[in-house]
Amino acid sequence: MRRAAVATLGLGSLLACNLSGGTPTPMRFLPTVAPIVPTIGYATVDPARLPSQDGRPPPPSLHILNILNQVANDRLLLHVDALAGFGTRHFNSGYEREGWGIGAAFRYVRGEMEAIAATEANVRVFAQEFEANFNGVSAPAHNVIATIPGREPAAGTVVVGAHYDSISLAINDEDSPAPGANDNASGVAALLEITRILAPLQPRATVMLVAFGAEEVGRLGSLAFVNEIIRGREIDVIAMINLDIIGSSTAANGAINDSELRIFSHEDDQSAARQLARAVDMIGFHLTPTMDLQVQNAADRTGRFSDHLSFTEAGYPAVRLIEAFEERNRQHTAQDTIEDISPLYLQRTTEAALAITLALVDGPRPPRLERITLRPLEDGRSRLVWEPTEGAVRYYVHLRQEGIRNYHRIFSVAENSVEWDEWGRYAGLAIAAVDERGLIGPLSAEFRNGS
Repeated sequence: MRRAAVATLGLGSLLACNLSGGTPTPMRFLPTVAPIVPTIGYATVDPARLPSQDGRPPPPSLHILNILNQVANDRLLLHVDALAGFGTRHFNSGYEREGWGIGAAFRYVRGEMEAIAATEANVRVFAQEFEANFNGVSAPAHNVIATIPGREPAAGTVVVGAHYDSISLAINDEDSPAPGANDNASGVAALLEITRILAPLQPRATVMLVAFGAEEVGRLGSLAFVNEIIRGREIDVIAMINLDIIGSSTAANGAINDSELRIFSHEDDQSAARQLARAVDMIGFHLTPTMDLQVQNAADRTGRFSDHLSFTEAGYPAVRLIEAFEERNRQHTAQDTIEDISPLYLQRTTEAALAITLALVDGPRPPRLERITLRPLEDGRSRLVWEPTEGAVRYYVHLRQEGIRNYHRIFSVAENSVEWDEWGRYAGLAIAAVDERGLIGPLSAEFRNGS
């Protein structure tokens, strides 16, 4: 496991990494939280003097736990069972039959979102109709969108999405059984729970929660959403989180992995999408320590695609969350049923997605990249300085070496500068602020050493 070690950094000490030759082990060094004092007069301390810990971050605050604990396991399973019970959600299965097909799924998702909006005046729900054309077949399709406006108009918009259609291996057969419990009723169930829990809040940034149609036939729903809603209305999307296949902890051979969740993003290590993946990884690390997120070195699994790619291709930072193991022999078959859903795992992946969304939409803003500087000092050290963040009570500085996808060294300071002599060991760093509620915000854009 990569979360294997911790070092403490108080305001009277500074992290000093003892690196050996060869490929570095991607460990996480996370400080214990010390009382905040108004000065940063510290000196570098020998790592041997730093107390070791158990490899886990400090537990989430009561504020965070109160929100995450609202995820209801039984409600998640009810959503999965309802969606899987419609037989198929093939894009061309029609809208006329009650309790069957894509029409029944559309009415269910829209009804659940409208029920949430009925109790919260600030939530708006609407459907976007578009034409789906696949293999010479044309049919109407719909996205269902819930919007929770942010209290700061300039804070941007975070999109959380999951596709609600399904398909069988007989891709042109709209009647072939395709219950799609894991692919992707699991993601839709999480989306509906996140909508319900966030609805009463007044987040800093706007959040749009979208159930996409026609993903299985070429991401047609997310493409229509990006082109017509996002671009058409010039919405400032700062992040897109895609939930697709997040409900099962078992593999085809019976192996179980109930503690990991994969993150896929653009292959370019310097892209905004890859930086978002690193941010998602770190937010999960800080807020949901029982779920280990893993940044993958690809945009998606080989030969597969999902709705985050529609955003990436349009220039918006986007990631996909997906379970650690997949039973591909079940996907797009009549065997993708609720029996394959792991209730506790689905609850925990939903909690992770909720924590990530909460941090992105309501955490303190990160320092702007152009206001992060590294100034050499006469004693051989350098001072890292960044602009203060409103509401921050401390900052986490995240570092990574070249060739390592995730940030693997972390330390905490109370002020907006820090002096050290080891910056040259790292290719990039990013800074996040933490507020008095214990909520970490998004990471800054990555500051590249030497830039």
